[in-house]
Amino acid sequence: MTNIKISDLNFIIFLIAYPNLLNAEIFSPMADDFLGPEEELNDTIENSPISSNYNNIDKILNVINLDVLRRKTYNQIDQHARKTPESAEKTLKNLAVYLTQPATNEFEKARAIYVWITHNITYNTADLHSGYFTNLSAEKVLQNQQTICEGYANLFQMLGNYAGLETRKITGYSKGYSDLLKVISSSDSNHAWNAIKIQGNWYLIDSTWGAGYVDGKNTFVRKFNEHYFLASPKEFIYTHFPENSHWQLLEKKLTFEEYTNLVYLRPAFFDNNLLLNSHYKYLIKTNDELTIILSAPDDVSLLAELEQYGKKLNKSFITIKKHGEKRYIQARLPYFGDYILRLFAKRYQDTENYKWVLDYKIETGLEQ
Repeated sequence: MTNIKISDLNFIIFLIAYPNLLNAEIFSPMADDFLGPEEELNDTIENSPISSNYNNIDKILNVINLDVLRRKTYNQIDQHARKTPESAEKTLKNLAVYLTQPATNEFEKARAIYVWITHNITYNTADLHSGYFTNLSAEKVLQNQQTICEGYANLFQMLGNYAGLETRKITGYSKGYSDLLKVISSSDSNHAWNAIKIQGNWYLIDSTWGAGYVDGKNTFVRKFNEHYFLASPKEFIYTHFPENSHWQLLEKKLTFEEYTNLVYLRPAFFDNNLLLNSHYKYLIKTNDELTIILSAPDDVSLLAELEQYGKKLNKSFITIKKHGEKRYIQARLPYFGDYILRLFAKRYQDTENYKWVLDYKIETGLEQ
């Protein structure tokens, strides 16, 4: 099914003829072939030979991946947000009005706010490590142009409110590479992000992580990350756990213990359409060797590294074998102690470097 290539018109006819397939997970790969805005989609339907049959059209428009339908317009919205003049940044209200001027729907309003924040607000590493936080109100964040996660979330919420969007600030827990080396405590939340309601559905947004990251020298590196705009709840849960379980936005809620045990999957894992087939928990206990199995598209290349106490081991200790869609990552553990197994991926045709996709912590139980 996912390999079918069809024209825009045939795509519409196909869905109307087979309404039982109106499931985004089934046909979204085919919908990727359609890049026009929603207005063009309506014109296609109205001018088609099947225009008399509208029984399923509304349902089709609601189910088709809206990000795909509006992909072209995001370029315009992004450029508008990034070129915001200082004169429009004097107050929250003025900024919200300016950012949303070209927006034709709530998705584009949310996008403009997300892009402006990630492009302009710097993460305040000094506050984070001193434990003394300057005023985190949206007004102060706009004035200072730097903050920590709660300030990012406050700013997104207030700009969203001024833009007429229904938003929430969500507090909870996040985990990164450093959390592989320690026990995550449920005593205090350590992160904040947002939820936004668009056309009756709630979506998750993290403008802090969307703005960039803090490197090993405790320096903020600005790097726009698409992944945290309208993030999939099923992907978001690997790194974000809300204090209020409702905001997991999952049918089956995870406990805090289940969350802390999950393997640490980074955005590139999902961007490359990888799928775990074994070892769903981040901690692996073994005495000698192990094999991790995952699925990957044919056009994705994988690299793996084995590290112990900050030192990379010889490449001969880890191999990757391919059999059909399956990739088998085999690691030999030559020394007693703990290891980090790190996996990277990239599309063969991509000119960029391999991207970090996941980490496991490995404990060996016996001296060898």
